[in-house]
Amino acid sequence: MNGEVDYWGLDVLGRRIMICEFIRKLLGVNITAASEYTPARVPGLYAALEKAYQGMTLAAFTGCQPSVGIGHLEYGLTFSMVQLLLEREFINGLKFLERPVIDTEAIGLDTIMDIGFGGDRNYLDAEHTMRNFHESLWDPVFFDKGGWTVEREEKILKKAREKVKEYIGEHKKPDRDPTTIKKMRAVIERAKICLKS
Repeated sequence: MNGEVDYWGLDVLGRRIMICEFIRKLLGVNITAASEYTPARVPGLYAALEKAYQGMTLAAFTGCQPSVGIGHLEYGLTFSMVQLLLEREFINGLKFLERPVIDTEAIGLDTIMDIGFGGDRNYLDAEHTMRNFHESLWDPVFFDKGGWTVEREEKILKKAREKVKEYIGEHKKPDRDPTTIKKMRAVIERAKICLKS
């Protein structure tokens, strides 16, 4: 351990959960401990797994869902855009846990009445199915559904790095009104003067 702070080990999670429970019972405030802290120093699936483990454990025992997936590494000291993309995709794969939207379009009662038990037709050729089936799929950009291997992780990381470069390359500096910039700088300068006094 080399004197480093451990945020995610099973023993540490137990203490964090006990502290949350103590505060809830003492003050009546329901809190959760952050799950973004991982000792991982490089982006990858293992770092995402550590965060997911913490997040699920903390949510199960405290009733609060902590933030997972904001790209932190090294106990929150480093931000990685590659890690952020991997975690966002991982979280998108959990959308089946969200409360489903129940509305007229989701139910598709007209289609149900039209096809019925599917004697001579089935739901796969229905327009309603074609419009809505993608909501039930997870089509990841980076993840490979074939299981983990070193080669697959390297491929995933390469793809994520390329996507980060693409996003950075697409960035366009927004047009700003020079008068607005001047006013903003004046506010900042006044704030600096106030902080000094």
